[in-house]
Amino acid sequence: MTRILLVEDNETNRDMLRRRLERKGFDVVVAIDGAEGVAKAQTERPDIVLMDLNLPVLDGWEATRQIKANPQTQKTPVIALTANAIVGDREKALAAGCDEYDTKPVDFTRLLGKIDTLLQPSEVPLPKPLDPVPDVPGQAIAWTRLRYDLEQPIYTIVGYSDMLLDALVDQQNSAFASDLQKIHLSGLQLLKLIQAILNPALLEVQQQDWTADLLAPALRRELLTPLSTIMGYCELLLEESLSDLLPDLEQIHTSAQDLLSLVNNLDSLMARYLESSEERDRFDPLNFPRKQRKAIDPSIENSRVLVIAHAGSPVYRQLERQGYSVKIATTVELGLASSFDLIVLDSQTNLNVLEQLKSHEAWQHTPVLMIAAPDEMAQISQAIALGATDYLTKPFPTALLRAKVAACLEQTQMRHQLAHYEGIVEEFREYKRLEADLNQQLEALQVELEQIKRSHQATEIVQTDYFRQISSNAEPIELKPLKVLLVEDNDLNCDMLCRRLQRHGYEVVIATDGAEGVSKALSEQPQVILMDISLPVMDGWEATQHLKANAETRHIPIIALTAHAMTGDREKALASGCDDYDTKPIELPRLLSKIEDCLKSSTSK
Repeated sequence: MTRILLVEDNETNRDMLRRRLERKGFDVVVAIDGAEGVAKAQTERPDIVLMDLNLPVLDGWEATRQIKANPQTQKTPVIALTANAIVGDREKALAAGCDEYDTKPVDFTRLLGKIDTLLQPSEVPLPKPLDPVPDVPGQAIAWTRLRYDLEQPIYTIVGYSDMLLDALVDQQNSAFASDLQKIHLSGLQLLKLIQAILNPALLEVQQQDWTADLLAPALRRELLTPLSTIMGYCELLLEESLSDLLPDLEQIHTSAQDLLSLVNNLDSLMARYLESSEERDRFDPLNFPRKQRKAIDPSIENSRVLVIAHAGSPVYRQLERQGYSVKIATTVELGLASSFDLIVLDSQTNLNVLEQLKSHEAWQHTPVLMIAAPDEMAQISQAIALGATDYLTKPFPTALLRAKVAACLEQTQMRHQLAHYEGIVEEFREYKRLEADLNQQLEALQVELEQIKRSHQATEIVQTDYFRQISSNAEPIELKPLKVLLVEDNDLNCDMLCRRLQRHGYEVVIATDGAEGVSKALSEQPQVILMDISLPVMDGWEATQHLKANAETRHIPIIALTAHAMTGDREKALASGCDDYDTKPIELPRLLSKIEDCLKSSTSK
């Protein structure tokens, strides 16, 4: 059986890809960071490695270089996987020693083809010269970073829907698969929209400075329609799904909600990225995405550092020359007589030393920096698992040692600051718990009050002479379902919303443009109208004005539906005669509540 080592830190992507590979008969071993990937490449001896590039502890480029530098693993093919797809990534991956390169979301058929090709024995091709990496404009970097944030939840939507479709191939649930296919296609549509609109090359050709207030509304308007389709169909399937499919559907729904939150906050996201793009000297596009580290406070150089190593260790002298207050010890007992802000461990010391430190209450939060030889990655992987903060491999430049030590000391400073606010955070959490308890009690009281109110109303009706007279001989009255006119031109959104309303007992009449909506309102006389604003032939604003100007339809309540969510839309909808307003993606409980409010208001007039 072919063994694949999957090195991926994102739990959702790791679970999804592992399950799909195992269905194809592969034996899959996983690693969650670059250091663990290097160690498992040596111990597990996989036939091929799938290497994510943006990894903690040790990134994918460096992990690949170490795998290819080791005689025991250098012949193992490595396929780089990245969600960035920015200029220079492919060249950098191949330069690091990767044999192939693929982008996320993973096209599973394409990935299987690359795996098969690399597993076939063939002559090693001569390396091709790499093209120079062009300079990347600051605005293009900002849009690339924004695109990366937006693409992450879409990869989950596309990947899990694709995986569910694979699972349904042998099942006879065609209706379920049809709705799932609509989610999958809408996810791909979202991805294409984002990659087209936020394409740095296209923006450069246009030679236009896109500001947040110009681009955000346009991008939001394009994304909300397919996102509405995804959320609507996903909620529809969650209501009828088989229990074994629920976890994967919930992953899709959660990712759609995360994407909606990002889309609703596009203005602030874009403004932040544009502002940070002005400081390009602190951003390397070939290592994107990486968190910008705060400027290191010079006072950390006065922090106390303990080096546990043999007496001749050069690390002690290097740190002392850099201005740190350093103490060297050969055992924990000799070194921990006083407090320290950082502990440096030579990997030649026993890992029991690290276990002893992390099990001691006074030292378990102190950062530990490991020093290792290149062939000791297995020990380093164990050290990271035991709680080591970071590591360095010998030989290393003094500047790198200084940077690693400063980063660890910065972590200590941040922990001290967080400890200062622990009391405030805990008090806030207690307030939130009390608030949640009070809200739950309030909801229970409201339900009880509503039941009492309905009980009193029923009692009053039963006690009337009229009710007593008709109850003995009158035939039962057949209640007809309330009729809703849905005016919507998008087929998928129309189908999804129609089916969900019918499940809640409404009769639904459909019109696909504003003119047809006006005509059917006259002929069908619905109890309420759901009016999309962006319609062909006659838009929603004009259709509403026609209906409210006609004596035969002006009494029918109209709820405007729009994906725009632009400033002034609500006011414009109410000014044109709409009785209420709601935004897409549709939150069904909220829409049903507005429909009921409109019906109550119309019957009371």
